[in-house]
Amino acid sequence: MYHPLESATIRFDADDVTVSGFTLTGGMRGVDGKGDRTQIIDNIILSRVILIGSNQTIAQNSIEYGLLCDGSYNNIAANEFIGASMGGVAVGGSFNVVYSNMINDGRNRREWYWEHNNQK
Repeated sequence: MYHPLESATIRFDADDVTVSGFTLTGGMRGVDGKGDRTQIIDNIILSRVILIGSNQTIAQNSIEYGLLCDGSYNNIAANEFIGASMGGVAVGGSFNVVYSNMINDGRNRREWYWEHNNQK
């Protein structure tokens, strides 16, 4: 997760972290975190988001340059991914649910109602 050449606006290694109501600018990563029960809700994040942990909620955000979420029992809902073609949206682990997200690649705005529970 940590790469010394990539700065992060918010970096944490702790459980029960909530980031809500912020506009995050600067850094190659807007949020770079490791921990369980993380909540990233109602933010504008102008760079990548990388989260590792379980029982996380990533909802109602505007995120540029993609999301990587790895762990189990995570919910990714009602987000808008802007320029996601640059960084993509990747979800790994088990029992994660992804639904009601929007992808805007800079040319087209597409509703992404992929409901997926990636059970292993």
